[in-house]
Amino acid sequence: MPKLRLQSFFYSGILLLSTSIPSAAQFQPLLIFNAPPTPVNGNGYDITSDIMADDFSFPQNVTLQTVSFWTTDQNNLSGWDGTLKYYIFADINGKPSSVPLYQANVFNVSVKDTGKKVLQTFTENQFSFTFPTPVKLKGNTKYWLGIHLNNTYVMKHIFWETTDQAFGIPSYSAYQGNLNNWLLNYNSNLAFKINAIPTQERVALRKQSASNSQELLVFSTK
Repeated sequence: MPKLRLQSFFYSGILLLSTSIPSAAQFQPLLIFNAPPTPVNGNGYDITSDIMADDFSFPQNVTLQTVSFWTTDQNNLSGWDGTLKYYIFADINGKPSSVPLYQANVFNVSVKDTGKKVLQTFTENQFSFTFPTPVKLKGNTKYWLGIHLNNTYVMKHIFWETTDQAFGIPSYSAYQGNLNNWLLNYNSNLAFKINAIPTQERVALRKQSASNSQELLVFSTK
């Protein structure tokens, strides 16, 4: 963990203790959520005809950095037009909200053939991307990650792979992108992982010393 530099000085009878906190760039992204692909109940759910979403959580405030998720298909991704849109939803009574907290098209997408075969004939690919703008989320709060491939909602048989690393609630589908009509994917969680940087926070406290001077304490909550 980066060290904090402390300084103390007097001004008009007040003792000031300050910290110099490293910038966000000095913090390394941490793996805050990890559900690797281990197909259950089939090989996955189509993310070309629908928006797919699954829930996640973590213990502290963070700024999301990168996401990886896994797909399967039988046509070497020939049905993908190269576009990807992500969503972050709040949780409303155990399913994604109808209004995203964050959403954006992603143009820098890395795709890697893992070399694995699912159900003998499906090729597994790992998609990865960096969030194009800062996504700041609160710890100990349930959110939903949504993904859709392509500019249309025509089924191209590219499936977001499932996992047996179940977390929270099974995934949901928004058929044809209708965010007012979330349908439960019975007993299936989706494979993805998220890296993030802990959010820097400062807390300042004043206390009266025995010599009747005020001491200002400023420190990071990390």
